[in-house]
Amino acid sequence: GETDKSSSYPQTQKKVREWNQGVFERLNETQRLPKDRITVVDVFEASRTQPHADNIHLKPDWYKILGSFFRQVANRIDHCIESNFSSRLG
Repeated sequence: GETDKSSSYPQTQKKVREWNQGVFERLNETQRLPKDRITVVDVFEASRTQPHADNIHLKPDWYKILGSFFRQVANRIDHCIESNFSSRLG
C-alpha cells in the first residue's frame, strides 16, 4: 500500500484522491452545469513530486509555474476569440 509521510494530518494522499473523485462525480451529476464549458485541471499527481512548504502547500515556484501556464492558456483563448470575431466582421 501507499504510505504518507504525515499520516497524522487529515490531508493524506488517499483522502485527497477520494475528495478529488467526489468533486469530479459531483460536477458530472449536476444538471445545471454546462458540461461543454467546464474544465477540471487535476494537478495532484504532478504536485506530489514538487517541493512542499508544509503538508498542504507547495513552494512558491510551483504556483508561479502553474499561474504562468493558466495565463498562457487564457491568452490563447483570447487570441482565438479575437481572431474568430475579427473574421466574422471582415
